[in-house]
Amino acid sequence: MRLYLEDAADHVATMERSLTSQQDTLTRVYASYLAQISMEATEGSNRSNITVKRVWTICLFSQPLQKNKNKSLVCLQFTTIACIFTPVTILGSALGENIRVPFELGGPNDDIIFFWATIVFMGSIAILLLLIGYRFKWFTASR
Repeated sequence: MRLYLEDAADHVATMERSLTSQQDTLTRVYASYLAQISMEATEGSNRSNITVKRVWTICLFSQPLQKNKNKSLVCLQFTTIACIFTPVTILGSALGENIRVPFELGGPNDDIIFFWATIVFMGSIAILLLLIGYRFKWFTASR
């Protein structure tokens, strides 16, 4: 009986060492995976920073209404597009959360009605701001 218990204890000790070794391996693999994700996120951030720097360089270092009319027009159009889509984005993000929103009544058809009403309202805001932009000639070089 003693021989059997010693053999069982030996198996338990061997299994414990094996599990510890596998845990260390999994820890290293997980750390490597997190480092890879971090590198990919950093590369994406660097690419977006380069793009933003290029746009800002065009906007900041252009001489408006002189030699660089095209560059100032590009900056004006970027600003106009941002002004059009910012209210729509804020409205969509506020109503798109996973919580109860003000128009959610709980019926099966109530949610879809208010969903389409929100989409129409967002579209009307964008069209209204677009028309205001055309009215004040935000999209053309002659002001």
